Amino acid sequence: MPGITAARKFCVPLSVLIFALAPLWGRGKPEVKTKAPLHGQWLLSVAAFDLSSIPPSRRIIGEALAAKLAGSLHSLEHRIRVSPEYAYYEGTAWDQARSEAGKKIADLRQRRDMLLYQGNPQWRYKRDLEDITKKLQEEEEAYWKIVEDAPLIASRPVFLLAGDAKKGEFPPPPEPGMEYRYCKTNKADGIVTGAVREYHGRLYLVLRLYTLYTRSYSYEDRLMFSPEDIQGAADEAAGRLAAALGGSKRAAVRVAAEPEEAMIVINNTLAGKGKTGVVERIPGPVEVAVSAEYHKPETLRMELEAGVLADLQINLTPLGRSAFQLFVPKGAGSRVYRGALFVGETPLRLDLAPKRFEYFEVKTPEGDVGAAVLFGGEERRDIPRFVLVKTHVPPEKDRLTRARRWFYGAYGRFWVIMPIAFVLYGSASSVVSAYNLKQDPALTDWTTGYYYTAIGFAAAAGVFLGESLVWASRYIYTATNYEAALVK
Repeated sequence: MPGITAARKFCVPLSVLIFALAPLWGRGKPEVKTKAPLHGQWLLSVAAFDLSSIPPSRRIIGEALAAKLAGSLHSLEHRIRVSPEYAYYEGTAWDQARSEAGKKIADLRQRRDMLLYQGNPQWRYKRDLEDITKKLQEEEEAYWKIVEDAPLIASRPVFLLAGDAKKGEFPPPPEPGMEYRYCKTNKADGIVTGAVREYHGRLYLVLRLYTLYTRSYSYEDRLMFSPEDIQGAADEAAGRLAAALGGSKRAAVRVAAEPEEAMIVINNTLAGKGKTGVVERIPGPVEVAVSAEYHKPETLRMELEAGVLADLQINLTPLGRSAFQLFVPKGAGSRVYRGALFVGETPLRLDLAPKRFEYFEVKTPEGDVGAAVLFGGEERRDIPRFVLVKTHVPPEKDRLTRARRWFYGAYGRFWVIMPIAFVLYGSASSVVSAYNLKQDPALTDWTTGYYYTAIGFAAAAGVFLGESLVWASRYIYTATNYEAALVK
């Protein structure tokens, strides 16, 4: 049939065309190239610690601390870049890319201008001009693309230690004010410097972290520890520094306690009384202990999360107390001591914790002394409890005071006259020697009087020394009898 023949003539070429184009359709969409992030590494330089302030025998402790810190930081894999740091590296990479593109454009323009002075034939001049103009257009387009498209910066760069820090070899620290140049020269993103000092038998560690993007020391930590606790101190310092270097958010805790005088201790460190405010910590376990007099102490253990403020309200349970009213027969105004702590003057109300002995001492204005030992039992509000503290005067007290006064008086007189006698006797010897040389009769009486005056002062010094020794022995004897009287 004519219609079928015509359809066949049309379909056969169409099928051949579709079959030929099938491989092109199978290729799919071209792959979109993604930009590789820049600054994919974060390099830290650990400088040698300043150990000049500690004795040579303890400098090995500082070296061990630095090695411990480097070992702990080696396990850190990544650093999280915060917004200011990302913006710094983005701006740096952007400026560098634009600068390089600008240099290429300037170089091509200079080459194009120099074509006129090379003396080439017309055909060669036109060819070189077209080539350079084409390249210049391409570079200008690339420049404006760089201007419009910000570079991609790695938000989680790989953390690396510079040099041989993991082997315990540390370069000298940079001079003050030269940290930025040090980072640029060594291609480091940060520097850790430290110093170990001695403070009353303990060691004081100062850690500082200089970061390139801030151009300043962005982290500083201080830690005091005993030489025996170097392992715990190194772990604590390494944990804090690792948290700062990792870029992770720090945790925080705030504690409010009742009563207001309650002492708050966080991880064995005193944090405040009653309220602490916000205390930043490394994310992880924390122990909060609260204690107050006449209250049951409380200890709370919890896990702090990064970037979370934990608010704690701890109300201590008061203990049952016994109330005592303290009196002295000679009247008011006597000073009362709880152990060695002054607590007030009589009459005085005392609160005692249950089932605990406490020692009180009373001193009257006249100098009499009394003491009492009280035991705190269960409180009975309907039964007032009074304690009458009797005082006594030791029989040897007056003699002790008199012996002490005489001893100090004789001892003081001796030390006043002894230097005078020493000077006079020395000068008298010089005067007598001078008289013997000149044999001047006019100086005989004066020399004799000066000499005997010196002898008199020396004799008086000897008398006062003997008096001091006598009263010292008397003072010791009387004080011994006074102590025996107190014991009785």
